[in-house]
Amino acid sequence: MCLRVALLTSPAIIKMARLRLNTLSLQQNNASAERGSVLTLTAVSLLVLMGFMGLALDVGYVYMVRNELQDAADAAALAGAGKLFSGTSSTPNFAVASTTASNAIANLNNKAANAALVTGIISTGYWDLTGSIAGVHAGATPLPFNDFPAVKVQITKSGTNGAVNAFFSQVLGITTFNPTATAVAVVTGPGQGNLFPMVLSDCLFNTYYGSNGPLKATSTSPLSNQDDIKQTIGQPYVFAIESAYHAGSCNSGQWSSYNLSSDTATIGNMIAGTQTASMAIGSSFSTSMANGSKTALYSAAAKCSSGGGTPSCGYVLIPVIADSAIGSGSSTPIKALACLHIITGVGGSAQYIKAQFIAADDSNCKFPASSGYGPISYGAVQPPRLVNYWGNTY
Repeated sequence: MCLRVALLTSPAIIKMARLRLNTLSLQQNNASAERGSVLTLTAVSLLVLMGFMGLALDVGYVYMVRNELQDAADAAALAGAGKLFSGTSSTPNFAVASTTASNAIANLNNKAANAALVTGIISTGYWDLTGSIAGVHAGATPLPFNDFPAVKVQITKSGTNGAVNAFFSQVLGITTFNPTATAVAVVTGPGQGNLFPMVLSDCLFNTYYGSNGPLKATSTSPLSNQDDIKQTIGQPYVFAIESAYHAGSCNSGQWSSYNLSSDTATIGNMIAGTQTASMAIGSSFSTSMANGSKTALYSAAAKCSSGGGTPSCGYVLIPVIADSAIGSGSSTPIKALACLHIITGVGGSAQYIKAQFIAADDSNCKFPASSGYGPISYGAVQPPRLVNYWGNTY
């Protein structure tokens, strides 16, 4: 017993015990510190993770709002483009189109993020369908074939439209988002399945059609170069469309199938209304003459008059090309589209079509693919269409 007491009271033993106790205490303190660090790191990590998860949720919501903005921009651009032309206007009214587009943003009850949209940035000018010129720009003189009147609408969720409030992303210090949508609408020339298989010279058109529509006769006397066709005062001139061989380039037209087979049967079927080629202002095609007898074609055209058996082709949409391209057989672009009333066709030795131009806003000029008025130089136009979606042309 005495030996045990002596050992327990020994300074060496006491020192060793104290050292062991200190070691255990230090280990306990380190463990507590480590547990505290892990808890802190875990809390921070969870906070950051929740922030990014919240950001992902908020971004998804912002994209939904952007879709709403896009719908509003599309509708406003189409509304504005629909007012680029009216009546027999030969130039686009950008001021009216701009006002209409601006008013449409609010008047069409457009909403985004459950809040009414009030305003946007409206731009008007011309849009190059080939993408050679970026954005809406001022039209050149003469106007390039690929440029068409356009209305651009940009709507942003900011200012009077109100920003998109962040929900979960506020953990990361993000409080609002400002998505933007852009739309561009244009008015172009028509030409799918409704073109008469003949082209006219630019000179012929300009002789009988002015900036405000068809030129009207002031006398009953026949035209100087067409002594057998009398006129009616106050009515559009009646004239003969003949081949360049007979009439020269200024009073001529040419049968054409618009890159289809140039045989008489094909063009004859197209006269009857089975034309399916898709052509528009600026489209290029071969001006090769139809093979075989043309008498049959002029005789077929006679059936297009109101009493001729095929009244559906009595009023036609017909392309206008450069004088030099008539009869050349070369590839040439369509300069414009004109509305033509075919009165009759004459075969035999005297081959021509007797016709007159009608106003572009005439009810008979409202062909299936067009809205029937306008625009660029002359001719009919298609309903407005979108050419830009979130910055991408299509």
